[in-house]
Amino acid sequence: MGAADGERRVLSARGDNPFCGDELEVRAVVRRDPARGWVVQRAAFDGYACTLCLAASDALMEAVEGQPVALVRATTFDDVCCLLGGLEVGRTRKGCVELPLTVLGRALATVVE
Repeated sequence: MGAADGERRVLSARGDNPFCGDELEVRAVVRRDPARGWVVQRAAFDGYACTLCLAASDALMEAVEGQPVALVRATTFDDVCCLLGGLEVGRTRKGCVELPLTVLGRALATVVE
């Protein structure tokens, strides 16, 4: 859900990874930039999650601040692994890294370019 305030919006979404027990809420503030479209001004997360999910969440939220929403939406699982120093993740832990990306994408889905 999002609350509009002129050219600034506050967005949030929740999600979970039942295989690991991770539960996250992501909040983002986006603003319209005349030259770049919608831009992520601030991003944060809260929740209960494993260390891998928390590390991915922290790295992702830091990386997306100041970035255009279109670029953030194009971020991939491999991009998040690169943010974690090129971490190689097995398929059983893939959901831990994907969760913050999925939830952030869900929050940003309400923004129309």
